[in-house]
Amino acid sequence: MTDEKYKIRVLLRHYWKKGLSSRDAAAEICNVEGEGMVKKTAAAKWFKRFNNGETRLADLPRSGRPSTVNNEALRELRRCTVRTEEAIATVERSIAEDPNESIRHRAQELDLCPSTVWKILRKDLGMRAYKIQLVQELKPNDHQARRRFVEWAQNEIAVVPDFHKRIFFSDEAHFWLNGYVNKQNCRIWSEDNPQVYVKTPLHPEKMTVWCALWAGGINFFKNDDGQNVTVNGDRYRAMITNFFIPELNNHDVQELWFQQDGATCHTARATIDLLKDTFGDRLTSRFGPVNWPPRSCDLTPLDYFLYIAPM
Repeated sequence: MTDEKYKIRVLLRHYWKKGLSSRDAAAEICNVEGEGMVKKTAAAKWFKRFNNGETRLADLPRSGRPSTVNNEALRELRRCTVRTEEAIATVERSIAEDPNESIRHRAQELDLCPSTVWKILRKDLGMRAYKIQLVQELKPNDHQARRRFVEWAQNEIAVVPDFHKRIFFSDEAHFWLNGYVNKQNCRIWSEDNPQVYVKTPLHPEKMTVWCALWAGGINFFKNDDGQNVTVNGDRYRAMITNFFIPELNNHDVQELWFQQDGATCHTARATIDLLKDTFGDRLTSRFGPVNWPPRSCDLTPLDYFLYIAPM
């Protein structure tokens, strides 16, 4: 690559960093260096490379006879492969200031090759990229309620070591019956765009499932129609009476506890009375003998089982 061509690329990167468009940058270079020094299409191509995080200006060595490359171009090539102590310290300071920035943007700001930044982060600094976790937002009064419940459970376990194995945890979930396509995980390799389409209904079929989980087994219940339904008080009590209570005949009811969340259908007066008739004071629920703290999905194992179970 000639010194003149390298100079043009340096100028293009300079104007790109200043925020000029590729058309304006090409016009500016032609005004200063002479008409026809750079074409608009070539400027647009290099601006696209810069936007994609590429910082190399020199051409890669080609097979065959070695070409003559000036010292500046050699330094540009080494910059993409050599991880110097200075570069490592620069990346480390950048991470301390802003750990959320992407490798591509960080490489542009530090004037480093993205692959070099990645190697420094992984091999020299021993870092990994971690995703943000979404958790249930707690209200101000929730913390004290959760603490009271946990202290109560610890006291029960201190008296009966296997107390936690005697609790029926219950909840409902809806499942898609026609499958689900995650476009982010679906790739089709082809020379041409295959134009593949997946037809999905506007209102996909779903099925409502109720589950009770305890150390002794799992109980599933779905409505007779096998469809998605609104869980109201009448349906919930019918399920408890006609399905769940008969299932308890195989167990010692006097030793089992029942847990449910604070859904309206669960906490209706008629529902609470029905559950008290079956479990007595061994009921963990809103408006029950033992209060179940709201917004506490992390305290029940069903959120780690039911909602990720394949259906």
